[in-house]
Amino acid sequence: METLEEYQEAPKPEGKIYKSSAFWVGTFIGGPLAAGYFFAKNFKAFGEDEKIKPTWIIALLISAIILLITFLIPEDVEIPNQLIPLAYTGAAFALFYHFQETKAKLHLDQGGAHYAWGNVLGVSIISFMILVIPIAIYVFTADAIDEVNTVTKVYGIEVKHEIDYDKTNISESEIDMLADGFITTGFFDRSVEKYLYIEKEENTNTYIVKIPVIEGLENDPEGIQYFKELREQIDLLNPSRDIVFLLVFEYLDNVVVVLKADNSEIALINN
Repeated sequence: METLEEYQEAPKPEGKIYKSSAFWVGTFIGGPLAAGYFFAKNFKAFGEDEKIKPTWIIALLISAIILLITFLIPEDVEIPNQLIPLAYTGAAFALFYHFQETKAKLHLDQGGAHYAWGNVLGVSIISFMILVIPIAIYVFTADAIDEVNTVTKVYGIEVKHEIDYDKTNISESEIDMLADGFITTGFFDRSVEKYLYIEKEENTNTYIVKIPVIEGLENDPEGIQYFKELREQIDLLNPSRDIVFLLVFEYLDNVVVVLKADNSEIALINN
């Protein structure tokens, strides 16, 4: 049996480690990069240096995948804000439990040190910023490019109707031809200013017209019928083009009704 003297002389484990709670909180805040840092530091404390490099490779790959998913998810696809963070946090904790939990418990039981919450939060915030900065740069750059390429044409003298479009996507002559249709049908009238955003699907003759509408129009059959008939008239005036109406509320990406080219399909999108 180990004597008290022998127990007291037993050296404490060297180095500090991150506890399981750090993986829960730190990974949720800082993402895969924070988890990779925590795992790498623990492996170093456990004397498993050969696992540090693969840990960082995996953390960087997962971070890149998350960035890619963020950029590629269509704007009209709604994903709960906490779904992705909860997924990678749960995965990190499961990996900690499988690879490091036993050694971490032994380290602490033998009097080994662990990192304080200040360190955990600091690493998490830095990791979060590293992950968010590329997203912020992309969004800022994309918005700036959109603003540079967006052109506004005004129709009417007394009442000015506006059409916004991306000059790299559609030509001014095409916008003028579509505007003529809205003038002919009376949509561009002399009483109320109207605003449209028009874009063209690449390599097709499909023109998407975004029209701001009042709240609740998606539940108004008569209101929808008006825009169905308007779309039919615009379609007849442009026989070589397929016209799609997107009725939007408050902002252009908030589509509440889709009127497609055959005018028989209405897609209601829940907000």
